[in-house]
Amino acid sequence: MSAPRVRLEPMFELTPRMISELRDSVDRRRHDRFALQRPAVAFSVADDGMIDPDKPVYGASREISESGILLQLSGGEFEVSQELLVGLNLEGQQVQYAGVIVRRIVPSSGSPVLIGAEFGGPADEVRAEQLLNLQFNSHSMSFEAEPLEMLLENWAEAGVASRTLLDRVLVCPKCSALPTFGVSGRRFGVTERKSVVSDGKADCDLRGVGSEDGLDGLCLGCGLRFAAKHARELDLVSYDVCRLDPLAVVAELSDEPALSTEQLVVSE
Repeated sequence: MSAPRVRLEPMFELTPRMISELRDSVDRRRHDRFALQRPAVAFSVADDGMIDPDKPVYGASREISESGILLQLSGGEFEVSQELLVGLNLEGQQVQYAGVIVRRIVPSSGSPVLIGAEFGGPADEVRAEQLLNLQFNSHSMSFEAEPLEMLLENWAEAGVASRTLLDRVLVCPKCSALPTFGVSGRRFGVTERKSVVSDGKADCDLRGVGSEDGLDGLCLGCGLRFAAKHARELDLVSYDVCRLDPLAVVAELSDEPALSTEQLVVSE
């Protein structure tokens, strides 16, 4: 699924009170701040990490540092300590995501609001690359569901995570453990077609088993013997989230002077 489309909202004039409030909040950052005006999208994160794919809030970034970001967002409802998943459309790259915690909100007379946020929170912790929907348990010889699978599937629906089918694994029809296969009447495990487990990963070389007679399976978990054609298929799926690396972004901006106290936002 492609990443959600983002658009750049028009800037707005800041009043002296807004500037003062932002100075009180943003100046508490421990790192230099740099101007960064890029299209942004934000999703509110629920307690269980889920987001609503139908309720993205669009806007733009204004500043960034190693520890936080200043956003201008149109629409949506925000509160201090709220957790967000924010995507930035960096020039020449796909949308990159980071979890943030809202630390300051400055409303305006119009729709856009300025939000000072700190990188972190649960949404930031689950931004893992190639996280699989199933994990192999070498003790039970079976595949177990990744606890974050529902969350990652939710993120994939919103276009935040990309979903890739890596392989299909044949498992026991009774307990879903990994079987080994052999020709009927021969000892299991000595034929060319067998299950192989290495480094915690399973690979089944059983091309054509569904149409080939005389192959039996022996479950390595429950010991069930069954015809190979009765084996169940499990999809092994990888989820990837394009991660925003604040340190890398700041490093690219380091040739530009850091913002002074008076430069809370960049003028057009």
